[in-house]
Formats: sequence, C-alpha cells, structure tokens
Amino acid sequence: MPTVNKMISSLIEKIGINKVAHHLNCCERSVYRLEKGEAELKANQLLIVMKQLKSHDIDIYKLINKSYLDKLTQSGLGFVYTRDFDSKGEFYAHIERFETDNSRRMTVISRFPSDIYLTEPRTHVEKKRVEKIKNGVIGSMEFYPLSSVINFGFTPTSRLSCTEKISILNRFNDYFNTAKSNRLFLFDDDAYQLPVHSEFEILKKENLLIIDLPSAKKNYLFFRSPEIVNRLHQYFNVEMEISLSDSDAHTILDLLKESLKNGDDTDALINFYHICNRERAKFGKIIFKQLNPSLKTKIKAAKK
Repeated sequence: MPTVNKMISSLIEKIGINKVAHHLNCCERSVYRLEKGEAELKANQLLIVMKQLKSHDIDIYKLINKSYLDKLTQSGLGFVYTRDFDSKGEFYAHIERFETDNSRRMTVISRFPSDIYLTEPRTHVEKKRVEKIKNGVIGSMEFYPLSSVINFGFTPTSRLSCTEKISILNRFNDYFNTAKSNRLFLFDDDAYQLPVHSEFEILKKENLLIIDLPSAKKNYLFFRSPEIVNRLHQYFNVEMEISLSDSDAHTILDLLKESLKNGDDTDALINFYHICNRERAKFGKIIFKQLNPSLKTKIKAAKK
C-alpha cells in the first residue's frame, strides 16, 4: 500500500485537485498540505481516497469489523498515516516513540505465532524491544484464532520441521513464563473473523491502533483514535467469547509439542485431538470444532 501522500498525488492526477477537495470536504490548500505530508489525513478521508482509487490493498471494514466502524462518528475515526519500513528494527524504533515503560500492547493476529517468536532478534533495536516484551516492561496481551495454532502445527505445506516447531513453541512459552503480566488468548474463528495474513496492535494508553499491511516491505497503517481503540479494547477484553486463556491456552500448546514429537501429518493431527480430549473433554470439544469435515467424519467413525 502506498503512503498517504502518494495516494493523494495519484488521486489528484486521476480526477484533479478540485474534485479531490470536494470528496475530502476541504479546500485545495489542505489537499496540497496532505500531499506534502504537512497535514494528517482523517481516517474517514482515507476510506474515501481508497474508494476513489479502487484500492483493494486492505479492506479496513473487514479487518476492524464493519459494524464497529458504522457505530463510530466521523470525528471518532481520528487521524491516520501510513509508513514503509525496510526492517523490523526500523519499525520498532518508530513505535518506541509511543511506547513507554508499563505500556500495555494488545495484539490480534490471524497467524500463529507472531513474528517475534519465529527468529532470534538481530539488531540492537530489535533485541531491546523484544526484551521489554519478554520481561513485562511492555505488558503484552496476544489473541490468536485457534485454527491458526492447528495450522502452525499441522499444515502440510509448512517449511518448518517438527523440531523447529517445537523450538518456536518453547521460545513462545518462555516469553509468557518470564513475565506473568503477559497473557495469551485463543478464540474461535466464529467469535472474530480476521482476514488472512492480518495483524493489528492496540496501544490503549497512547490511543493508537497499528495495522500491519500485507506487502513486500514492512508497511503499516497508524490510527490515532481514542474511540476506535476503546471500542476494540472493550470488545476483546469484555465482550468476545474466549475459548481458552492463560493456563488452558498454554496447556494446549504443551500438548501440541507432545504431538509434534510423533510427526505433523494428518494422523498426528488426529492424535493431537485425542491427546487433548484425554487431558480434558473441554479441550477435545474445542479442537474437534476446528477440524475439517473429513477429519471429523474419520474420528466419529473410529469411535463406533
């Protein structure tokens, strides 16, 4: 996704400065200031620009949930900007300006686990932020669809070996065991349907919502909006039905590690279901719900 000023330039070239000012409900001078990056674009103006450009790089309504945006006032959408980063370190250096000690980050991710657990940090900036999260200086609440945990363990096309997956799970658990303030939540896909390859982070104290945009570079959309942040924070903390949290969620990950010692094929996935079911009927029921119809039929047939 291009940066905001590039999008404004493209729209001026496409329909002219007069029409851009009309669509954005502002004067031509304000449009030029937006194009030069001298003014902030309101979030509802971004939606208008994307509609005019027929941009499908990101469907904000799907990502944040259309019903929530519809309930917000125009002013409540706040301001927005985009930024490209050449590396994770560059991104971390940017958001360090917003994060303070004792900040709380809430991350909602469609794929398990977050990138910070996949590889060891390389640069000083990366190590600094990762250590802050690991040690609870920046408190972390992470939300994942249950299906993403199963896909991580048993997707046939995965490039990771079972040993590598177990190593990643150990690193993941280490982060949460080191800082007791870090919390893990697993939810059913029916509770909140995330588009594929989507991720957003909420910094409540800073009234900031950061959306990771799918692109070749590290490309992010930043919302500064108390109303959006409070609405999402309220939903994930209070309203959404969580399938597994904290100790139960980590128990599932421990059982996944045990299953991966015997492989990651279809039989191993069925075995994972049985291990979870033996541990607790509640776990078996939750995992069974995530399986595809053919596996469910196979399990049911084996019980007869």
